[in-house]
Amino acid sequence: VAMSEEAAIREMLAAWSAATDQPGEAGADGYAAFVTEDVINLPPNGERLDGRDALREWTLGLTGADDWSIQWEPRDIVIASSGELAYAIGAYELRMRDPEGNMIEDKGTFLDTLVKQADGSWKASAISHSSDLPA
Repeated sequence: VAMSEEAAIREMLAAWSAATDQPGEAGADGYAAFVTEDVINLPPNGERLDGRDALREWTLGLTGADDWSIQWEPRDIVIASSGELAYAIGAYELRMRDPEGNMIEDKGTFLDTLVKQADGSWKASAISHSSDLPA
């Protein structure tokens, strides 16, 4: 029996979170592995980033921090009737140390636009996330 598209997306998002929850290059590579080549990232408190390479470089600024960890969990997944496009809304939590060694903890929400690939897998084509904490 084929896995439902929603189950496939939830599995992809869990694998993506686990791949990103690694220090340094491994976490940056893990994050970039689940996005399209032309991904658009709208990071909190930052300018739009276009493309996988820009996303990976931005991510390395996070994963390269001491005590880096992140987890995210989708809450709502909506799949277009065409079956080729979906979006996921959920929550994330992250921890890391700033350059002075102070622990930073953040939690917030994300919105990922996902596109079904030719091989049937899903990848993120647009990413937006925002903190629940005051600026």
